[in-house]
Amino acid sequence: MVQQTGGQVRRSVIQRVGGDQSPAQSTAGFTGDVAGNLDILYKEAEVAQKELYEKVTKVAGETGGEAKLPSSLKGRERAMEKVMADYKGDASKLVDIARGSIVYNSYADLMGGIDICNKNLTLVREKNRFAEPTPAGYRDILLNVKLSNGHIAELQLHLTQILAVKSGAGHKIYEEVRKIEAAAQTADRALTSEERAKIEKLNAESKVLYDQALASAGG
Repeated sequence: MVQQTGGQVRRSVIQRVGGDQSPAQSTAGFTGDVAGNLDILYKEAEVAQKELYEKVTKVAGETGGEAKLPSSLKGRERAMEKVMADYKGDASKLVDIARGSIVYNSYADLMGGIDICNKNLTLVREKNRFAEPTPAGYRDILLNVKLSNGHIAELQLHLTQILAVKSGAGHKIYEEVRKIEAAAQTADRALTSEERAKIEKLNAESKVLYDQALASAGG
């Protein structure tokens, strides 16, 4: 995959396994009971999370990043909501019960992190939003990692500068866009031309902020 940022072209070294297909957990032992299927995944995730923590900490230490590791697995209630709303009851699609992230201060270090992940982790999906940013310009990298027990977990790679925008001015703009979209959804109608123009303007403002953040990180 080729990325172009700051006038430079960089090539991601991550190999995509299975193309753009969404990954899925093994369904061994699954039945028609969604709650029971989640029980199986959570038992696997408890084991996988420990291994993921070790691997994420090692990668971060080798590449100048900071490991960010949640103290617990994804909340069970939120997991059930996601399975029912997003995956129509298919619990195998849930691949972020165990998760972690690494935050970098420079784009070069983040690219080094990708290289190490590619060499030392079993990656089953890459979603690279440095190569394909959101309409608002937000960027990160999401990886799905298969651990030794077969469970698939989530690893995100971030830039400090991008996160600073996301938690500040970028979030305020995001909320404005979401408010406009929510009003149309509540009224069960399409966006008006004025609303679309407003969203485009807000996204353009956001993109400038994220572009500047990336540039300050050497990207």
